[in-house]
Amino acid sequence: MPPTQPMDYVGLGRRFQVRPITLLWGAETALVRAWWGHSRNDSASGSGFQCNPADYTGQSMIAVIIFDLDGTLTKPCLDFDTIRAEVGVTGPILEAMERMEEPRRSEVKAALLRHERRAAQAAVLHEGAREVLASCVQRGYRVAILTRNSRASAECVMDKFDLSVDALRTRDDGAIKPSPEPVLSICRELGADPAKSWMVGDYLFDIQSGRAAGTRTVLMLGDRERPDFADQADFVIARLPELLSLLDGNEAGHDRVD
Repeated sequence: MPPTQPMDYVGLGRRFQVRPITLLWGAETALVRAWWGHSRNDSASGSGFQCNPADYTGQSMIAVIIFDLDGTLTKPCLDFDTIRAEVGVTGPILEAMERMEEPRRSEVKAALLRHERRAAQAAVLHEGAREVLASCVQRGYRVAILTRNSRASAECVMDKFDLSVDALRTRDDGAIKPSPEPVLSICRELGADPAKSWMVGDYLFDIQSGRAAGTRTVLMLGDRERPDFADQADFVIARLPELLSLLDGNEAGHDRVD
C-alpha cells in the first residue's frame, strides 16, 4: 500500500521531500509505459529520446503544475547581468558555456555555482508560494519544480523552506528550458498529460518550454512591468495566488492570449 506521508529522498548526498503519488490503474499503466519506453532513453546530454506532446494526450487524467524556481516561487535573487559581466559573456549563460572549451568552461561554471549558492542561501519566498503549492495539491494536481539552476542550489532552497514536490528537475538532469524536453520528462515521470498540465514561470524560456510541450502557460510578473514577451503566455498574473482562480476555471480578470 503506498505511503500517505511525504518521503525523504536522498540524492547526490542531499535529502529533500518528495510527496508520494497514489495512482489510479490507468495512470499507473501510463506511468509504467512512459518509464519503460521513454525515460531510460533520456540521456543527461538531452540528446536521447525526443518525444511529441501528442504521444501523451489521453493516456492519463493526471495533471501536473510545473513551477519555475527563481523569480517564481522565490523572489528574484540571481543578478544575471552581474554574472555575465564577471565572466565576460553575453546572452544566456548556460548556452554560452556550451560553446566554451576547457578550462574556461569550468571557470565560468564555478563562478555561476558560487552566485547560485549565495542566491539560494539568501532566497525569500514570494508571498503565498507555500500556500499555493498546498492548494494545488488539495485540488488534485501534482506539483513539480523545473529550473535552469543547479540541483544543489535548488535543493538548498527546498531544504530552507521545507518545500515538498512530486518532481524536481534541474540543469543537471538533462535538457533545459526553453526545450520542451524537461517539461515532457516531468510528465513522463509522473504519468501526466501535458495537455492537462500547466507551466508557471517568470521568464520567456518558461513560456517557450511549456508551449512547445503542449501545456498551458502562465507568466508571473511579480513587481516588474509587463515584458514584451507576455503575449506568448496563455495567462499573465501579478501574484502567485491568482493562479488558483485559473485552476478553478475562473479566468475573469486575467489576461489570456487566444
